[in-house]
Order: sequence, then C-alpha cells, then structure tokens
Amino acid sequence: MTSMPLGAEARGEVLPGRPLPGSSVLPPAQTGTAKVSRAFTRLQGKHGLEAVLMPALQGGRLPEEENLWTPWQHAPEPERGRDATWEGRLPAPQPLLLRTVPAALLDSDGRDIGVSLRYGLMGRPRWLSLQEGPSRRDRTRSEVRAWSRSWPVESHWWDPGVIRRLARLQVLLDDGRGLLLYREDGRWQVAGCYE
Repeated sequence: MTSMPLGAEARGEVLPGRPLPGSSVLPPAQTGTAKVSRAFTRLQGKHGLEAVLMPALQGGRLPEEENLWTPWQHAPEPERGRDATWEGRLPAPQPLLLRTVPAALLDSDGRDIGVSLRYGLMGRPRWLSLQEGPSRRDRTRSEVRAWSRSWPVESHWWDPGVIRRLARLQVLLDDGRGLLLYREDGRWQVAGCYE
C-alpha cells in the first residue's frame, strides 16, 4: 500500500448511469448514507483526517479567506466570525473560484495597466489576456466592455511577514463573462468568475 504524498489531492469522478463493478445499482436514497460514511471513514483511516474535508464559511476579505475546510465529522471552528465588518469584502453573490489564472490587463495600445499608490487604475482597460495553460498558445485575449472602480484590500497590515496589499477590479468581457481580477506584486490574476 502506498501513502499519499504531502500536498497531493485524491480526485474521483461519478459517472451517471454506470455503476462501478461490485457496486450497488440501488439509488442513493435506498442505500442510505451508511455506505458514504463507511467510505469516508476508510479514506480517513488510510490517508489521515485531512483526506476528507467538508466546506464551511468564515469571515474574511478575500474569497479564499472565507473558505473553511474541516475534516469530515468534525465541527467547523472558524478562526474569524462572519458577522464582523470585513472592510473590502466582496458583496454577494460571491464569484466562482476554482483557481487563480495569470492575466494581463491592457490598454488600447497593448500596455499593461498598473495601479497607483491610491489603488486607482493607471489607464483605461481595453483587453484582457489570460494564460489558460502552460504554453504561449494557451493565451486568450478578450475585449473589456465595462469595469468597476478598483478597490484596495490590505490584510494583516500589522504583521510585516504576512501583509497583503492588492487592488481588486471587476470586468465584463465581450463574451458576457464577468470576472474578478486582482493585482498583487505587479501582476494581474483572475480570482473568480461570475455566472
């Protein structure tokens, strides 16, 4: 038996209408949650408590700060309350966040749009170029039809080792997608998609 390396992810896929060999063909409502419970317990027994995590919410300014992952059958213990005032927090609805994607926000001449010390945009967005894969061919370019005013997020400003300063911006592209961008350390990232 091999152990899962630290940082590895176990993924599975459910294919509708095709039971796996040796599995029940009864609908989940008839088999109950006991099978799922046993499967999760086995996974945690083999790979540790962190092998099966359940989502919960907590307070935070950034979408990734609001996600709280708790081992299955353990009560969530939020580090930050959701009822507190989180200045700079995104209003509902939250964007879908799968992973950050490197991006370039460009003006009509193809120049990178920076952010001033007061977090204002230093240009008018015209193009958004996304790096959606490892090679240059995986770069896509879309026209920016509308954008919000940028706003700052400064978290952990009291701790020089952890401080984060970034500017966020919402854009609407010509294909109808709404994206949440942020600029940190001189680079733009797509942090979420509104659907």
